[in-house]
Amino acid sequence: MATAGEKWSAGATKYDHRVAKVTGDGGEALIKLVDKIKPFDNNSKVFEAGAGTGATTELLRKKNDHMAIVAVDPAAGMLEQLKKRDIKNIEVLQIEATEDHVSRGLQAGSFSHALSNFVLQFVVPRAQIAVNEMFNLLQSGGIIGNTMWTNASVGEPWNIACKNLDPNFERVTSAFSDALRVGEDLERLYKAAGFVDVHSEEFELLFKFPSAEDYAEYFLHAQNPPFVAMQSSWKGKPEDVKDELVRVAKEQYNDGKFKMVMASVVGRKP
Repeated sequence: MATAGEKWSAGATKYDHRVAKVTGDGGEALIKLVDKIKPFDNNSKVFEAGAGTGATTELLRKKNDHMAIVAVDPAAGMLEQLKKRDIKNIEVLQIEATEDHVSRGLQAGSFSHALSNFVLQFVVPRAQIAVNEMFNLLQSGGIIGNTMWTNASVGEPWNIACKNLDPNFERVTSAFSDALRVGEDLERLYKAAGFVDVHSEEFELLFKFPSAEDYAEYFLHAQNPPFVAMQSSWKGKPEDVKDELVRVAKEQYNDGKFKMVMASVVGRKP
């Protein structure tokens, strides 16, 4: 069975071309929120879990030219795309969010900020471990910030199309685990780890595909792990759903444009 890193690596190039823009928008909202609480400066040391293809890493570097950035991800293919961005003066490591980071060479209590952008929903039921690792890496007074989808409508055309083709189809409630669906779910994990001043804010993002046809092509063939998981709910060949998927995206989602809602959740290590 493929590891999580291998699954994300398989679709890394197409992910960077299609998804990185909207996740980068989410990263920008997170960075602005965190910067208000504890501004990034020359002395900041930032840990980024699940850096993926580097959209948020690049934004962090633009925020400050001199602060230290350590970007980690379990997917070698994703990190290959990140390195192509040629972001100056960062450390890039292949580490999974729920690993023991100290055993992999990082120093406990050494970071001023620990961030991840749309990561924790993909490591359930081990998300608490990932949050605990961030707590361990942060210095006293350090800030944690994570984003998560609270309304990921980009998967809904699949449910609608499958139901149109098969009235007995059982819709997939989400591409993500039900354990992390709203900001308050992640707030509870923060508090369990020991963070204080915990709160969340929601933002709306627009996920735009060039066309409904492009959306269907990406959904079915890009090997994006959440979409692959959704396709397993169809008893036949996922390709058989393509024409209806295009029609739904065109007629009900403005030709492949999706309003998505995310939550940025922040907290402070005492």
